[in-house]
Amino acid sequence: MSTTQPEFTMSQYASKDDMIGAMRQHIAELKSRVQELGQMARDANSRRVVELESELAAMRAGGEPVLFVSALQFEALQDHDGMFGTYLPARKTLAGKFDKPLYTHQPAAQDAERKPLTDEQVSLAFRRGIGQWMTPGSAFAAGVRSAERAHGIAAQQGETK
Repeated sequence: MSTTQPEFTMSQYASKDDMIGAMRQHIAELKSRVQELGQMARDANSRRVVELESELAAMRAGGEPVLFVSALQFEALQDHDGMFGTYLPARKTLAGKFDKPLYTHQPAAQDAERKPLTDEQVSLAFRRGIGQWMTPGSAFAAGVRSAERAHGIAAQQGETK
């Protein structure tokens, strides 16, 4: 199908009805092409929506880093007094010394790290608490802290332990 506009003149056709028939055929071809283009656009949009949803799910899970920085520069980074920040070079892809990934969310713990405590681990945690006088509240808090340690979760700096 050509993309140029055809010219319809009586000299090209044997009769007026032949010319009108050619025009109707051309209109039908144009409608078909518009429908094809519309479907292509819907398909492309659907694919892009799926890609974006996948990227969003990965970011929410912490699976895909959004930037890479130099680990040495990141560790040396300090806040300065005042309202201005400090420049930290970054890349969108892993390359060279830009080897520290930064995420929009903390990466989710791996399933292997999040297994229930074994009976032996529970027993050991209980034995560690024996010999100390505890109120029900402090016993509960000690149990929570023990479970956190067992799962590699440490209190953040400044939080009550």
